[in-house]
Formats: sequence, structure tokens, C-alpha cells
Amino acid sequence: MTVKCNFMNIFCIGPHELYERMAGVGIDSFDILKWRERLSNKTKKEVLSQGDVVVLNVEDTLSPILELSILELKSKNIPIVVLTKNDNIDLALACGALGVDKIINSKASDTLLNIIREASLENTCKVTMKDLGIVIANYPADLRKALTILEKKYTILMGISEIAQVINRSQSSVSQLFKKNHLATPKKILMYLKVVHALNLLKRDRGLLKLKEVSYRSGFSSEKRFIECFKRTLDDVPGEVKEKINIEYLNAFFKRMHVHEEISTVATA
Repeated sequence: MTVKCNFMNIFCIGPHELYERMAGVGIDSFDILKWRERLSNKTKKEVLSQGDVVVLNVEDTLSPILELSILELKSKNIPIVVLTKNDNIDLALACGALGVDKIINSKASDTLLNIIREASLENTCKVTMKDLGIVIANYPADLRKALTILEKKYTILMGISEIAQVINRSQSSVSQLFKKNHLATPKKILMYLKVVHALNLLKRDRGLLKLKEVSYRSGFSSEKRFIECFKRTLDDVPGEVKEKINIEYLNAFFKRMHVHEEISTVATA
């Protein structure tokens, strides 16, 4: 897994006064703030290759070209925050339909920093099967479906019943499917995804989130359950990890965390 640095590349699209206002609320003190007048094709390429989040100034409506650009960015999981001068229900609905993460009144600059951090955290902390060493395409159809559900919904899944329902199998049959293909149990993989998500949050939140919030965002039913699974997986507790976590720590973790049944060295869920 590639561990990102603490700095976010924030692209500010709109009038220069918007850039100045964003810099004025302290965003440039922590992040790399880049200003572009409009979301041109060149800017889109920059955002897709370098961007962590986009702040887009919109007056009243979205043009068809801008809608397509937003869809393209969202297809690559780029967080988008739309700023507008007026409260506009139609604009809010249009942005929601396109998957825009937040739409706020541009006058609320004091909350802009936290909103940007929120939008970025939700996207940059997501975990994929590749992060666990699993290439979904290498497995049979039913298992591909199961792994895809785990990957896309791990923060809201509490068990494997939904997976079993989608692929029309019993829960025991789903577990057998994983075992037959030399993978750890789906419950264990689900736990790994949640724990790694929590690690990403602990790495990137800069002390803004309490453990209760980290556990909720990572998909655990409670803080107690989060700490239990975290300790079981890492032989450590989140509070202590938060103080010493760095790239070397994460890399060491990924080296010893295997999801293939025959070489798994981590305790079962």
C-alpha cells in the first residue's frame, strides 16, 4: 500500500478572491493550495494526477460541460466541495445527483477548512483489496462479487449476511468459497479492511478525531469493539499507535498482514 504524506493538494477553481479567502482561513498553513481560474481539460488532468480535493466556485447553475467534468472527477473518487453565493435548492439537488461531497454558502469560510478535511478524509482513507494483496480479477465470479461488496461496503457491513444474499448462497457456503480459494475468512477480511481504514484515519487526521469517531468512521459497532479488533490485529492499542504511527510503522504492518489462509500470521476474528 502506498502511504500518502500529510499534505493535501487542494485545487481551488474560480475567481482569485476565492483563493485568497481560502488562504485567509489557514488552509495554506497545512496544505498545498493551487488556484485555477476554471476547470479546463488541462486542469482536470492536473487534478486527476495530483489532486486530493477540489473546491469549485459555482454562481447559480451547472453547465453541461461542468457536469461532465464533475462526473469524471467523481468517477476517480476525487472529493468535490462546491461553494455558492446563494442558497439554491435546484443547484443543491443537481450537485447531489452528481455525487458532490459538500455544497456550502461561500460566506461560511470559517467552516471551509473542516469541510475540506472531512471530504478528503472520507476518500483518501478508503481501503481496497489490493491493499490487502488481493487481486479480485483472479477469482471465480461469485467470489469476485463477494470481494467487491466487501471492498465497497466494509464501513457499513457488520457481517456477511448481505454478501450471502447478493450471491445467493448461505453464509457457511460463502465462508467455504473463501476457504476453497485459499483466502482468510470473509469476517477476518472485513475486520482487516476496517482496521486499515482506522490506521489511515489515525495517520491523516492530525489529531482532529477522537477514537470514538475513528471507530464509527471505520465501520465498527462501538469504540470497545474497535479497540478489541485493533489489538487483535496489531497487538497494540489505537491510543498508543496514534502517537508513534509513521510510514515505517505502516509498511511493517502491511508486510506481516496476510489474507491468504495458508500464510496468515494474524489472529482470527
